[in-house]
Amino acid sequence: MKAEDFENTVEIKSDGELVDFLARRIGNEVNSFWLSHKQHPSMSIMVNGKYATIMYFPKARHPGFRPVGNVKELKAGETSTFFLDDLRQEQRVLNDAVIPVADAVKAAKEFFYDDQLPASIRWFEL
Repeated sequence: MKAEDFENTVEIKSDGELVDFLARRIGNEVNSFWLSHKQHPSMSIMVNGKYATIMYFPKARHPGFRPVGNVKELKAGETSTFFLDDLRQEQRVLNDAVIPVADAVKAAKEFFYDDQLPASIRWFEL
């Protein structure tokens, strides 16, 4: 699997390598990852502290799927800040699309073994 973050592009050969790569943080506990076996499907994960948002793109020109958020301490209707491709590209994400980092890592591990939409996440199709 090909994996990219703010600083590196690597080839991931095991789920352990994937977990280690997804643990990388830049600046104030943030990072953004792209995962793919080929161009599509692909997965994007943005992390800020203990929270993440994730997108799954099954094919080109499909708007994707985002998670149905499950973080009770985040207020509905408000947003959380993530960073898209570097620390200058701030991205505001509705809290109803924010999940714990552990859930994003679990979905990424599923994607590592099977490039289908991970079943561990409840998804909303855009």
